[in-house]
Amino acid sequence: MTPRLTIVIPFYRGHAYLRAAIESVIQQSTRDWVLHISDDCGSEIGTQELVESYRDDRIHYSRNPVRLGIGGNWNRCLELAETDLVTLLHADDELRPSYVEVMTTTAEQNPEAVAVFSAAEIIGPDGQPHFSLADAVKRYLWRQEGKPSIVAGRRGIEALCRGNFLMCPTACYRKSRLGVRRFSDRWQFVLDLELFARLLFDGGYFVLIPDRIYAYRRHAENTTEQHTQSLRRFEEEFSIYNHLAEVARKRVWLLAAHRADTRLLLRLNLVFRALTDFAHGRLYAASRKVMFLVSPHHTPSSESRCPLDLDDNAQPVAR
Repeated sequence: MTPRLTIVIPFYRGHAYLRAAIESVIQQSTRDWVLHISDDCGSEIGTQELVESYRDDRIHYSRNPVRLGIGGNWNRCLELAETDLVTLLHADDELRPSYVEVMTTTAEQNPEAVAVFSAAEIIGPDGQPHFSLADAVKRYLWRQEGKPSIVAGRRGIEALCRGNFLMCPTACYRKSRLGVRRFSDRWQFVLDLELFARLLFDGGYFVLIPDRIYAYRRHAENTTEQHTQSLRRFEEEFSIYNHLAEVARKRVWLLAAHRADTRLLLRLNLVFRALTDFAHGRLYAASRKVMFLVSPHHTPSSESRCPLDLDDNAQPVAR
């Protein structure tokens, strides 16, 4: 059977989670997929042996000659894809059995969409349902009404500027619509938001479906959690929203610019996390977040801007 979807797992560490991710692919309701694991010079011994132990000719392992980092390895994953449709399954997440079938069908029904996103259920380290306020807010921002919806143009940018409601790892990309656009290696946390905004500014569009066919795992070793504790995520978020506001103003998309300047949800998230730290006696961590929130370094300025990788000569990926 000719595969319709390539699933690529960018891997660095965590054999137990990687095994769960691979097995979630094997358990798909359809067999028209191929799986690649892109090992970014992980330090754990036996990754190749783990992958090859499945003895499935649809499952392939490769190791980067040098460490590429998050953005570089994600781009390497896109290059490894054998099909036009490709999903980057995070190594600590899982697919639900209908993922491949639902996403390929939706992508075929929307051949000009750059990507299809699904809803996600949140799981903890043990794979059981897990509550996350951040993900509850994402679901609120999504506001799905039980049917697919389109994210495009000015309204799409307005929605992203209010808060990033797209679950990055759920995305099924169409490479022929993605073109030469790739993740920027200047970012560690907002590289997904930057690419999504760039695609929308360039005229692309996304399809959102309400099916919860992806399981996103929250745990202490999660990269997002680590960047949250170090404040790296907030530094990047303030920086990218500064530039989103600038680009939106140039297009006279004033509501989008206002939302990006205000960054209400980002500020509320900082306040919530500072209060949580305080309630648990983590006074130093709480004070760092408060100082970050009230400091002037995250206001728009020529020194703080880190621009989108927009190419004025790029061909639009319009509908």
